[in-house]
Amino acid sequence: MMIAVSKSTWQWIPCMAHTLQLVITNAKKENLGLDDVLSKVRAIAGHYKRSSKARSSLSRWQKQRVLQHELIQDVEMRWNSEYHMMERLLEQQESIAAHLVSKAVETLNSSEWSLVAGIVKILEPIDQATIQLCSDKYPSLSLKSPLIYEIQSVLERHREKRNTEVVSCLQEVY
Repeated sequence: MMIAVSKSTWQWIPCMAHTLQLVITNAKKENLGLDDVLSKVRAIAGHYKRSSKARSSLSRWQKQRVLQHELIQDVEMRWNSEYHMMERLLEQQESIAAHLVSKAVETLNSSEWSLVAGIVKILEPIDQATIQLCSDKYPSLSLKSPLIYEIQSVLERHREKRNTEVVSCLQEVY
């Protein structure tokens, strides 16, 4: 497609959803401590995905706290699946922490939970932008500038609050 556009008088406009995917992937590479935390998050989610006994035990904990969502396992190729995995893990933090006390699966420490919470806050507007950009009910090109402005504004607010190191990585890449 790029070759066809380059041979015409049209200007190539890359897919913003794909660009966001690349930005998040590059930011993750630049933030060295993030891989360790994501590995732990994946291990926790994977523990409950692989074991029906662990899943039913967690379900009993969840019923006591009225939250009954299953954990989400990420798909390596999509950053937003990591986002949804971390978001669900945060939602279930109390149940997971209580349930994993007696298990062999390593849980997150308080600073890692804070990092995950910060990442989820930062990635939320990017996830919302991706959802809007992937809709086929309306043209998405006109959303590009407002969405970039919104994402940059959110990142700047988080940078001012000094929430996480992830913000600086995302802003450098984007």
